[in-house]
Amino acid sequence: MHGDNEKQEINRIDKILIDSGYKPHVVESVITKIGSPVHVRPSLGIGVTAKQTPMQHWGQQPHHAKLPMNAGKGKSVRVGYFWIEEKLQKRVYRTIKGDVNYWKSAIHDAFSLRSGERGSITFWGSNPEAHRIVSEHMVAESVVFVEANSRKVNEWSNHFNKDNHWFDCIVGCAIGASTLGIRTVEEIAYIPLNQTTQVTDLT
Repeated sequence: MHGDNEKQEINRIDKILIDSGYKPHVVESVITKIGSPVHVRPSLGIGVTAKQTPMQHWGQQPHHAKLPMNAGKGKSVRVGYFWIEEKLQKRVYRTIKGDVNYWKSAIHDAFSLRSGERGSITFWGSNPEAHRIVSEHMVAESVVFVEANSRKVNEWSNHFNKDNHWFDCIVGCAIGASTLGIRTVEEIAYIPLNQTTQVTDLT
């Protein structure tokens, strides 16, 4: 799969995530028609709270883990930094699940940095109106800091059902980038590259 950049060069798209929280069977049908299951994966955003077991430990504590209601049950294939890739029951393709409480906080932290600073995210151009809608989506949700079970978590919610689609898309892109080995500043400090856990990658 390829796309053109501003210089009219051909760039390969390495990963596309499609939100499968609504109709997963439709998503899998689309992936089958595309014919590129390696590059296109179903995804599922899950807000793991402070009282629940961190996503990195789901596969290690299957009988004692406190999981979110929409976590689903599957066999962990890869465990990343606040994301896991699983083969869910009655699903054709592996699903990438991301802890959106972490990644939404990470995205907002990245936007708060100065332009050009390591780990920062910036929009192109200088016209605020060009980015008005995505900016509104970025601030559609509220966040509460919660501390429980020796965990500190920013828990995000959209109580007023404001449009937040572009915020979700940016979060999904960050998770997809992480599955490809692009690491946040926090992750680099937490997990040295030579200490990355190797997990069997099933087809």
